[in-house]
Amino acid sequence: MAIWVGIMLYSFAMLSRYDNKLIGTLKNSLIICMHHLPQTIIMLIATVGLIYFSCIYFTAFIVTIPLILYVDSYIFSSIFKKLEKDMVKKDEPEVIENEESEDLIEDTTDNKEE
Repeated sequence: MAIWVGIMLYSFAMLSRYDNKLIGTLKNSLIICMHHLPQTIIMLIATVGLIYFSCIYFTAFIVTIPLILYVDSYIFSSIFKKLEKDMVKKDEPEVIENEESEDLIEDTTDNKEE
């Protein structure tokens, strides 16, 4: 049950941020949920605990709902920033340094000066 709630938390966040199909969103949510297990546990405790507290004290909804949203969005933003940073690193082309090409550039500039 906890895994299912974790997948649902991540799936709604991923639906708002990325454009995937339903199966892709659920699959990616499961992967991220398991990969970031400590953050997922913190979100589950905060979300379920605050909802339970709100059910006992009904007027606490005024404070607990924004608190749940704040805690979850703070964790989601840190996870998604890290994932997007890793994706950008993979997409950057690798620069290969070649000593011969530098020598050729220097040689051509020397010929133009003479």
